Amino acid sequence: GFIVSSNMILTAAHCLYGRAPYDVQVLTKVHDVRRFTGDRHEIDKWFVHPEFRFNSTSYLNDIALVKVHPAFTADLQPACLPIGLSSMYPPPATAAVVAGWGRTGSKGIFSNTDVVQHVVM
Repeated sequence: GFIVSSNMILTAAHCLYGRAPYDVQVLTKVHDVRRFTGDRHEIDKWFVHPEFRFNSTSYLNDIALVKVHPAFTADLQPACLPIGLSSMYPPPATAAVVAGWGRTGSKGIFSNTDVVQHVVM
């Protein structure tokens, strides 16, 4: 997920599916989860899109907001999001970087990563 306010994260709903807020923590300031030295944040509650659905091939409305405590420290700022007219958004085909942890692999063979991954799309 990414930070959208001093205590909220926007993430994929499928990351929360089958879990309870007391079973999940948000870790910040971490690159390698095997050598974690960052901050831990408990989950107050989360809000999954009411029409989130999935099947074996796709996700629909795969979005959720997570409220954490304590709030993020001052050195962690919300993601910069465009405001105003649609002309403020990057034009189509603009390259962007996506980063995070999760499953990697292909052809049905998957593993979870310990080090944050990134890709330019």
